Amino acid sequence: MTTVAESAAVTIGSRQRSRRRRWLFAMAALVAAAAATWAVLEYQERPLLHAAREFQAGKAARALAWSNYYLEGRPDDSRAQMWKARALVELNRPVEALAIFERVNAASFDEVHAWAKAYLLQQQWTRALPLLTLAANLQPADADVLHELTTCRIRMGLLDEAADSASRLTRLPGQEARGWLLQATIHNDVGDYLKTIECYRKTLALSPDATGLQLAPHEVFLQFGLVLLNAGQPAEGQVLLRRSLALLPTTDAAAALGNALSLAGDSDGAKAAWQRAVELSPSNLSAREALAKAAMQDRDFAAGKRWLTINGQVTARSSSAYLMHRLLTLEGDQAAAEAWAKRADEYRQREQRVTRMDELLLRSPRDYWSNVIRAYRFAQAGNWPQAADMLKALTADGTRDPFVGKLAEAVRVRGPLPSLDEIPASRF
Repeated sequence: MTTVAESAAVTIGSRQRSRRRRWLFAMAALVAAAAATWAVLEYQERPLLHAAREFQAGKAARALAWSNYYLEGRPDDSRAQMWKARALVELNRPVEALAIFERVNAASFDEVHAWAKAYLLQQQWTRALPLLTLAANLQPADADVLHELTTCRIRMGLLDEAADSASRLTRLPGQEARGWLLQATIHNDVGDYLKTIECYRKTLALSPDATGLQLAPHEVFLQFGLVLLNAGQPAEGQVLLRRSLALLPTTDAAAALGNALSLAGDSDGAKAAWQRAVELSPSNLSAREALAKAAMQDRDFAAGKRWLTINGQVTARSSSAYLMHRLLTLEGDQAAAEAWAKRADEYRQREQRVTRMDELLLRSPRDYWSNVIRAYRFAQAGNWPQAADMLKALTADGTRDPFVGKLAEAVRVRGPLPSLDEIPASRF
């Protein structure tokens, strides 16, 4: 016979087992629900995961396709927008990428770098510079960022800052040659030929064939050869110029080789090289002027004038005008010779203004008028967005010089630029 205590114990045990079963059933239901939710989320996130994997595998087009597919259901998802923007940059579609970057803030180094690269593709150096500076602060040892930052600084005339980032690149393992080549470019821009030559020698010591650099090998040999000529070392310059021509015949290399051969006393070889330069590019003025001088020395004045004439006209620069003056003088046409002498003087004065502007750009790159001149040159080269950015900053306080006003309006409508002669000489 069961006692009351035993009966109570059985009842309590039964109730405990029942509660345990209900708890287990509840936990199982929660686990099942969580699993189902995870499965749904994983299924929904799969296109975004595919976009990331394809991008990291170097397949930007496929990454873009997966991003677009994901955005069809979630058009405001910032992660998908960023994968799309980064893919567009790699596909050289910066305008579309910038529309996203300017709407969705970058949240990582890779996104900041991609944003900067989009501006670089558009040659919008002013907008790329702060992003590259930020990227370099986030990852100081990223070689691509340091190279792009240095290039951007060079474009903006900030050569001291460019030398600093180029030096940092030189100290990175495996990047030494790229860094020395950038430093060579910077020293050449300021006219320091000895340091330029030193940097080129270090570049070629690390990469004798000039491969794996930011410039093509023929361009490296050409630039080094030109520096050696300017520094009064034509023999070594000739060797490098021949290497450049062997890799790719260019008008600049042929003309420079002619100059080197002339300095070495090989007049026939020099003429042949200059003629080759004109064959490669009929508008190569330095080669044409050299051939005109050679013809004048041979007293073939008619040939000299032909070399100076392109499409029936002599180029408006002082050296060509002076040569025409000399040829006409030797021919005995004094009236025409005097007219060309006056033209040569006018052209020389204009060129001296440009030289003073160049000196201002080097001496004071952040000066107001340095930035005006740089904006003008960007516009002159067809880089209207960069010119507009610089002029916007220059006129932000509401003040505007008459010349700057004309320039800003010309850039706004992308029309003819005012003459630089309108800038008072006292400004530079």
